Amino acid sequence: MKRYQWRKAFPEMPLSYTERVEATLASLPEEKEVMTMKLKKRFAVPVFALLAMMLIGTGLMATGTLSTLFMSSDSRPTYTEMPTVSELEKNPGFVPVLKDSFKNGYRFESAVVGDSGGQDEFGNDLFEQKFISADYVKGDDRFTLTVEPYNDFIKDQGTVVDSVEGIDLFYSSYMNKFVPGDYELTEQDKKDEASGKYVFAYGADTVSVEKTDYLSWDMDGLSYSLMATDTPLSREDFIVMAKEIIAAE
Repeated sequence: MKRYQWRKAFPEMPLSYTERVEATLASLPEEKEVMTMKLKKRFAVPVFALLAMMLIGTGLMATGTLSTLFMSSDSRPTYTEMPTVSELEKNPGFVPVLKDSFKNGYRFESAVVGDSGGQDEFGNDLFEQKFISADYVKGDDRFTLTVEPYNDFIKDQGTVVDSVEGIDLFYSSYMNKFVPGDYELTEQDKKDEASGKYVFAYGADTVSVEKTDYLSWDMDGLSYSLMATDTPLSREDFIVMAKEIIAAE
């Protein structure tokens, strides 16, 4: 499974496709990578390589005031072992629930701390904050757990599939079609994009299709999300893992 990872920004599929997201990727010195997402434009998402942070799932367009979301992280992991409470208090500055392992056999591999910020359409800063994304692996498969402070500008959409101790779990699933940066959409591609059959992602070496599954919830002032691409994990598996995290708080 390739590691294309993104944070909450895709609309619920396919009903929210009247709004589009345009995303571009730039490289910074010292192996720093940044993603910029502009709303209400043609939908294009870059391929991320070596960037161990979760970026994009559902809900960025909920408030109507956030126009651009910036997210950046060093391409190297911040933590290669489970960070302690003291380490988390220093970086990222909050203490999320991170598990060493899950009952289904997935284990912590590494985590990266990054920075995110949002601007309105006039370029005014709306917020700046940190996030942490942890990769969990089992054999050749992996998923990413991302946690960040709750933000009024970023709302969950998707479908509520369960509720635990008053906490709603939002789930979405969609198909990504990865294409080269200079790829010209065919008439069929345009129909597939308009119908919500595929979310097109620009920047890949070759054309490929992958399925993305995403589950998110808010807890104790933090927003949590689980994301995996082309995974054997089912929606119920995601729910069970979320319940393990909630029970461990």
